[in-house]
Amino acid sequence: MGVLSRLAPALFFLSGLAGLLLQVAWFRLLAQSLGGSLAATTAVLSAFMAGLAAGAWWMAGRARRLSSGLRTYGFLEAGAGAAALLTLPLLQALDRLYGAFGAALPPTIGLGAKLLLAAAVLVPATFCMGGTLPALCQALAAKPETAGTRTGLLYALNTWGAVAGTLLALFWALPLLGLSGTVTAAALIDLAVAGAVLALGRREVPTAPPKTLEPERPGEGPARLGLFSLLLFGVGLAGLGYEVLWTRILAFYFGSGAHAFGVTLAIVLTGLALGGFVGGRLADRSRRPALVFAGSQALLALVIGYQLLRFPAVPDLLLFFAKWFPGGVDFTRLVIVLLLAAAVILLPAAVLMGVALPAAVRTVIRHEGESGRVVGRLVGANTLGTIPGAILAAWLLIPLFGTQGALVALAVLNALVAAAALVFALEEGGRRLALLPAALAVLLVGVQLFVVHPQRVYQGTDFFARERGEDSAQELLLLKESSHGTVSLTRITDSRGTWLSLSVDAVNVAGTSPPLLSCQVLQGQLPLLLHPDPKRVLHVGFGSGGTAAAVLTHPSVELLEVAEINPVIPEVSMREFRDVNGGVLDDPRAQVRFVDGRNWVLSTKEKYDVILSDSIHPRYSGNANLYTVDYFRKCRERLAPGGLVSTWLPIYSLSPDSLRSIVKSMAAAFPHASLWYLNSTVNEFVVLIGRTEGPGYDVGRIAEAMVIPSVRESLASVGLHSPQAVLDFHVAQDEQLLALTGDVPLHEDDLPWVEFESAAVLDRAGSWRVNFAQVVNARASVIPFLRDAPPGFAEDMERWEAATTVQLQGQRAFLRGNMAAASAAFDEALRLNPEDREPWEYFGPPPWVRERLAAAGERSPH
Repeated sequence: MGVLSRLAPALFFLSGLAGLLLQVAWFRLLAQSLGGSLAATTAVLSAFMAGLAAGAWWMAGRARRLSSGLRTYGFLEAGAGAAALLTLPLLQALDRLYGAFGAALPPTIGLGAKLLLAAAVLVPATFCMGGTLPALCQALAAKPETAGTRTGLLYALNTWGAVAGTLLALFWALPLLGLSGTVTAAALIDLAVAGAVLALGRREVPTAPPKTLEPERPGEGPARLGLFSLLLFGVGLAGLGYEVLWTRILAFYFGSGAHAFGVTLAIVLTGLALGGFVGGRLADRSRRPALVFAGSQALLALVIGYQLLRFPAVPDLLLFFAKWFPGGVDFTRLVIVLLLAAAVILLPAAVLMGVALPAAVRTVIRHEGESGRVVGRLVGANTLGTIPGAILAAWLLIPLFGTQGALVALAVLNALVAAAALVFALEEGGRRLALLPAALAVLLVGVQLFVVHPQRVYQGTDFFARERGEDSAQELLLLKESSHGTVSLTRITDSRGTWLSLSVDAVNVAGTSPPLLSCQVLQGQLPLLLHPDPKRVLHVGFGSGGTAAAVLTHPSVELLEVAEINPVIPEVSMREFRDVNGGVLDDPRAQVRFVDGRNWVLSTKEKYDVILSDSIHPRYSGNANLYTVDYFRKCRERLAPGGLVSTWLPIYSLSPDSLRSIVKSMAAAFPHASLWYLNSTVNEFVVLIGRTEGPGYDVGRIAEAMVIPSVRESLASVGLHSPQAVLDFHVAQDEQLLALTGDVPLHEDDLPWVEFESAAVLDRAGSWRVNFAQVVNARASVIPFLRDAPPGFAEDMERWEAATTVQLQGQRAFLRGNMAAASAAFDEALRLNPEDREPWEYFGPPPWVRERLAAAGERSPH
């Protein structure tokens, strides 16, 4: 065996690493331009997998004519690397082209055209990537008796490289190199591999002509290849379907951040690699390798049934592995804990999934020299099956059966694949054994329908604590699964009273707690009070509908467009939060578009007076795209003259640098940027506003709007009755923000570091305290920016600001746990400005006041 033959498997490890780096970076790049909707994600995944399948299939038809499979592998790596480098300028050109002409097309047609063009950009690189395994197998897995072992080893090494690529991408490459840097680095790895292969390949002896080792009846070989191609298509369909479902379920236990997704993917890939490595050896040692294939699929169906029972134990697993670290769990240790817990649940199934390919290869190959053709056909069929797997799982099985039922449906498919393989492998008398996996399929369906709870996979979450007989602050009222996510509605009882919380995949998107109520109303009211004549408004993210309802209290508004990615959210909110939103979607001025908000901003030709970006926390996967300087600039392009953009921004579970970076990015996108803190309650949010014109605030305009009955009623619902109360929320703007932002880098599309850095913030309360201190320390007077203020208004405003300065120090003391200092500050603030009692009266006394009164046995004056 030559030097290249010995080095090629190691080089294939690097190829897998580069391939996964490219996949992660491409998906994020395309999510920025195409949006994060399920349709866009499915289309991109389909294009990626179709390119891989086409490359494998193409190589299958040419494998026997290769003079050197190793040199062909080198050329394919070179093609993949070069094509990957070209994807960067091509995608940038696509964005420019779409920006120039996309607005002239209807949104649906425009998005479809962009999807097709984006797919065309990816296909050359993925096509070359798809041909690499068949080419290597043609060179290194020529002998039928060892084809399973060699194929399994190559598959395992490439997949282990993908595991390394997953972890490298999420923990180093993306946050430090950015998207274009990650693509470039991966492409250079492919080119380096190609260079090494082609340099060493000059000494490689050409492949000998194929030699028949085992005669077979006419048509037997093609029939066997056709059958196992079909079976591997089913295996691929089920496999990617499982990944979709596992990711959905574990988001409830691990969270929805990029790192949680990376942990799931890394464990699945590790299992596939182990399965490929072990499966090849088992197949080569078996007289009937088809039995190895069939057994893996039957066991896989059985293991999925085991998973139904084990998913509720995930919290116990997390606690068990966390005890391995007596010093506490930091972010690195948390990732290890997540990996271990995921391995217990997912690894057995993933290993069995990995056994299928090498077992099928060993079953089909009967002639020396046909490895490339067989592997190409089987890999192509398996990869092609992943396309309907992703589509069916997300678009059909979850809506029909729920996530748990979808798992059972895919397990039934695996059992049927096992039955078909048994029929092939056994003689006529033994084929009755195929009834066993068929009976297993029936048993799984029966267990799902009649034995286990229909939502058992989620029963370990806090949502089901009361159902388990445990004391819990929350009670599950609704759990509705759809293609776009699992929507839950809970009733929560805490120090703020009893309130509702609406979540998607366990991430809160709306609620009726006092801070959320105030934020929803002010997120709609504040921008419209600051705009001189708001007529057309875009609202990204519907939530409970409270913000949309606040917007439509302004009679000047002629159109409110709501961009909401999940159709279930408005449906649930219009039914369950009607007292908050007042049935806002019944107003003819309101229109809902079920689209990704960022993509709508990129594609629409409309101009708006106000854009409200009411998105989810930037630490969750994909949401940081709505907090970059590039997105803010795109919003600015969609504004009419005098327009403004308002963004909800959390200050918890966000690193201090991340907070400053997002604020700085808004300031870089707009000539005038301001930060507002809704100090009427102790809350975890701020509002960031960018304006195209004028740094001042027209007090006369604000006062005029506040006397409109519907506006007055809306503001009164959160205890606000005067322009002073509204303007008192001002923290800083323009040059004043420099004290907060400093020299922190901008948050850019190409370098999405905020998502990764914030995902590592584990101390929610601690981060809240630190960021709240940043906000309070940056606070400056709004008085220099007042315009058209009546006599004495500035003096009133000075009194309000003085009292709020004291009150904010009380809030800081409360967050540090110093209730005595908090109570004293609150009392002093009320003494300085008795009018500022109004919002506190609405929301009730703050927690430190309630504790003080309870301790003294006094009765609350409120």
